[in-house]
Amino acid sequence: MLERGRFITIVAGPRQTGKTHAVRQALSRLGGAKPQRYIAVDQPSDDFPQPVADPPSTAPHVLPADPHQRDKAWLVRQWELVRREADRSENGFVLVLDEIQKITNWSETVKGLWDTDRAEGRY
Repeated sequence: MLERGRFITIVAGPRQTGKTHAVRQALSRLGGAKPQRYIAVDQPSDDFPQPVADPPSTAPHVLPADPHQRDKAWLVRQWELVRREADRSENGFVLVLDEIQKITNWSETVKGLWDTDRAEGRY
């Protein structure tokens, strides 16, 4: 059995230098040994309906109209979906968020989510 990872890896560098290719190669080498999800942040997605000005509090899947809050809500939703999959996995889970820098304040959001998961004993 593979050991559960307890870290976040950030791949950074100049544009067009093969970062995405390298990450995809690493994921393919894992094969089915570890569940994984690759999400290209800059690609269109049908994950959520169009944003509305005042989403009802009973509809957490509806994104806010403010672009920064919408981006954060999208990121939190992706994390929550993967969290459920990771909770069911005996081998951990690999989440790749390609082009995450396009989400305003992404590092603060990820740190908060990571800290919550650690506090709840997920790592």
